[in-house]
Amino acid sequence: MAKPVRIAVVDDHPLLREGLKGIIDGTDGYEVVAEAASGVEAIAEVQASRPDLVLLDVVMPEMDGIQVLKEIRRRVPRSRVVILSALDSPLTVQEAFASDAYGYIPKQVGRDELIAAIDTVMSGERYVHPDLADPNHTMGLTQRQREVLKRIATGASNREIADQLEITAETVKSHVGEVLRRLGCKDRTAAVAKALKEKLI
Repeated sequence: MAKPVRIAVVDDHPLLREGLKGIIDGTDGYEVVAEAASGVEAIAEVQASRPDLVLLDVVMPEMDGIQVLKEIRRRVPRSRVVILSALDSPLTVQEAFASDAYGYIPKQVGRDELIAAIDTVMSGERYVHPDLADPNHTMGLTQRQREVLKRIATGASNREIADQLEITAETVKSHVGEVLRRLGCKDRTAAVAKALKEKLI
């Protein structure tokens, strides 16, 4: 029998935490192993419980969610963080992915959408709710990484990309690795397919 996905819920509203806990614990294959009501508490709880996934609000006391996200990714890199927030500005979404969030979903989603998002992230892919996936959404990629991605899509080799961008092949290799990691893809072909689907290129 597969181990359940272990989840931490971080939000300063007790009713929302209770609701999320009820949904998650009531779904086969998932369990809430930690809760927190502030950024400082979240970091401590995640370090102690080391969950598979963290549902994290953006607006909280003491530290904002982006700061908490960065700290969790630094201290407990195995824990994947999904932002669950009422804020839906493109800049906030982009900042979250640039800080290595694995997903971003609005608080008004229903149970099925929440579980689908968790499933997507636990399968190794990034998730952004369709309502938030605007044309400027970049999945956290820098401008240079998108330039490299565009050239990957043409079938160019690392050496060819290096020549075109006037950088070293080693730098290109580093950019390619980061592109694959941020898109949650294992190879260049999958990255190009996802980039086309997400309108990144």
